[in-house]
Amino acid sequence: MTEFVLGSYRLEVDVEATRAWYGRYGNATGGCGCAYCRNYAAAVGVLPPEAAAFLEPLGLNLRRPGDIGEYGPRQGGRWYMPMWHIAGRLLEAGLTPVFPAIMHDGRGTLLNCNADGVATALATALARRMPTDLVFCFEKRGVLRNPDDEGSVIPEITADDFAALRAEGVVSKGMLPKIEQALKAVEAGVRSVVIRSADHLDEPSGTVIRRRAAEQ
Repeated sequence: MTEFVLGSYRLEVDVEATRAWYGRYGNATGGCGCAYCRNYAAAVGVLPPEAAAFLEPLGLNLRRPGDIGEYGPRQGGRWYMPMWHIAGRLLEAGLTPVFPAIMHDGRGTLLNCNADGVATALATALARRMPTDLVFCFEKRGVLRNPDDEGSVIPEITADDFAALRAEGVVSKGMLPKIEQALKAVEAGVRSVVIRSADHLDEPSGTVIRRRAAEQ
């Protein structure tokens, strides 16, 4: 693995895996007849040698980008943006990614979607690569047995508990999809899921969601 710093990004790059990926899947310019690729292939030879020297230690070839986009006419010519794929992981970026729970209908209309589902999908994907903990935040201290009593937090809910609580009507309305998504997350390998108030994130509070009861 090679550590690589680009601006505020710190990456750990698997050079051999990167080269192997391009060996399996090829590149955008190889055999492609679109104007983007043809123009890039014709122009790449005039790029400074520093460009190739920058990419080579990462297992990348200046002449073989994974994709190409066009910026359009600029300064009397056309600008293209080649993009490369790197196998590895992002160690540090100095950024906090934000994923809004907004979708669209394909015709330009924005739609609100279930934020718990978005969080579960992200946590499940991350859990395949690293230990991942998921926290669902809302206005209560946790899942309450009595919605009018902040002290009635249910400390733990398993799949079996959820079925009983739903049948009793203790869990209903908007809490149903939240717990369903939480159970889906732990079933998919997310290390822990907790439902708690956003005002108490640093406290050992809330309702822990588990696949089965913790062993004593």
